[in-house]
Amino acid sequence: MAGTTTVVGWVVSPILRKMLSLVQSYVSSQYNWKSNMVSDLKNLEATLMEVLLVVDEAERRHLKDRNQVALLCQMREAVCDTEDVLDKFDYKLIREKVEHQSMARSIVASSLSLGKRLVGLDKLRSELHMVIKSMARVKSCAEMFASVMAVESTNSIKPSDCVGTRVTGSFPREGTIFGRKEEVDELVSWLLHRRNINPSNDEGSFTIQLHSIHSKKNIELHSIVGIGGIGKTTVAQSIYNDQRIVNAFDKRMWVSVSHNFDKINLIKEIIAHASDDKNIKLIHFNFNMLQEELQRIISNKKFLLVLDDVWYDESYGEHINREKWWELIAPMENAVAGSKILVTTRMELVAKVLDSSRSFLHGLGQDDSWALFRHCHNSILSSSTLESIGMQIVRKLNGSPLALNVIGRHLYGRHKVAEWNEVLHSNILNSDDMLTILRPSYEGLPVHLQRCFSYCSLFPKGYHIDPEKLIYMWIAQDFIDTKGSTNKSLKDSGRSYFDELLSRSFFQMLKPGSETFYVMHDIMSDLALHVSQGECLRVECESMEPMPLYTQHLSIYSENLENLVNCDLPKLRSLIVLNKSWFCSKICLNHAILGKLKSVRVLDITGCCLEQLPDAVNRLIHLRYLGIR
Repeated sequence: MAGTTTVVGWVVSPILRKMLSLVQSYVSSQYNWKSNMVSDLKNLEATLMEVLLVVDEAERRHLKDRNQVALLCQMREAVCDTEDVLDKFDYKLIREKVEHQSMARSIVASSLSLGKRLVGLDKLRSELHMVIKSMARVKSCAEMFASVMAVESTNSIKPSDCVGTRVTGSFPREGTIFGRKEEVDELVSWLLHRRNINPSNDEGSFTIQLHSIHSKKNIELHSIVGIGGIGKTTVAQSIYNDQRIVNAFDKRMWVSVSHNFDKINLIKEIIAHASDDKNIKLIHFNFNMLQEELQRIISNKKFLLVLDDVWYDESYGEHINREKWWELIAPMENAVAGSKILVTTRMELVAKVLDSSRSFLHGLGQDDSWALFRHCHNSILSSSTLESIGMQIVRKLNGSPLALNVIGRHLYGRHKVAEWNEVLHSNILNSDDMLTILRPSYEGLPVHLQRCFSYCSLFPKGYHIDPEKLIYMWIAQDFIDTKGSTNKSLKDSGRSYFDELLSRSFFQMLKPGSETFYVMHDIMSDLALHVSQGECLRVECESMEPMPLYTQHLSIYSENLENLVNCDLPKLRSLIVLNKSWFCSKICLNHAILGKLKSVRVLDITGCCLEQLPDAVNRLIHLRYLGIR
């Protein structure tokens, strides 16, 4: 973003925790360590714990100083290097154990066997010293950053959970609303008549689920679900101001919720809306008194309450989230029959917590998208060339009203073909406005889901994601944590991660016929690429710019593999080779490329046709996932 530098996507604490857990397992294991090895391991354990304290604090902060960001990036790079060295140590330790077991079966004399075991472990001390040496670099970076944090004023670093609150009102910003007539009419009809809505087909812009509806006595809830910027608030505003709604309800109330759930303030806002006494004083009311006041005020009214921009509080589980909301809604349960609550949210999980029916809002159709783009651009296109480029831009924006609005206004008054082409070929998220709207979706995620989401930036736009394959890749990268889930396998935990991202609108499920596909909306794909901060790279062009040294995960089409021959790849942990067609690519993975993959965990070469597996694969000691045709 212009004017600031942040460490969005900078997540390294899970790596350190995995390393700490591994070292602690060594200390408590049955290995016959020599005393100096035990001492080294305990010192390494203490260093990891010290660094974790600093890293945990760093990940909670937003930074404006580029030097501080650079320091944190150095620390991340050092941590990843140390993880590789520790992983190599673990590999050699396992190999020694296997060789010892093999020798134990063939050698009768137990003393010889024990001697071999001690000699083997003694050889590993030099490897352990490599880990300690690498960790010293991490500790140095951590100490430097800790000293900076100690003297930094609160003006330059602030906690990342202080996300700017988005406040909305019931009046639309634009006098003209493009599209959404069908969606508005369907929901108005439901609000008035409580009739079942006929869902659109899967390719339409509106998907309805009413099977989960549970009415709370006289009140019913419905949630409009969709990604940021897709137009949920605009649809709710249209419904709220529809004359049919104005005539049907005694009282209409609009409350902007946003990130910060404060039940005291929210119930006060609802009371202020519902009360006919505009001078009502609520200063000294406790929550119970506020509940009673709300119940009294609406007891004889048929009302519509819009709760706009509702979020799931990631600090708590579903049970506590549900309890918090129903404490707020409980006083309204005995309202006049036909009263409704309409919720807008980015997360299906919110609809689940509220036990509401739900609508899934998708992008605008092509005609409405073009009309909105032309309206925002607000000028006559001077040539058929600009019109052609404009239509391509609109198709690229995939029906996102936010993107159409931002890009259309960006091009206002610009009539050069070069300027339009630059927009056509640039990342959608280059605008500060886009990031301001979308980044909170990512920043609100738990850390374990942040890493999993940013990893998905490796897949091209429109790519049909196979959950099972993706989960195995996450497992190979140590993204899945089963602590606290003793009865869950890594695969089951990975599926829970996937479903959590799906319920938060980071994935979309498509069901053409009997098949089920999962995709990421183009804007979410760009967001994933943005928050990865260069850690993930997706190469889609024939020409390839120099790859940043800190890139760890790479996807590339088989036709472009030759671009990697002259690249340094020692830090690469994922290489995914894709194919542009159903036909088998005759291009094979170059042995020179495989030989460079010293740190690779995930090697997916399904985009290549191989008659046999290259010998170089046998030397990839970190490899945990191999995808082949």
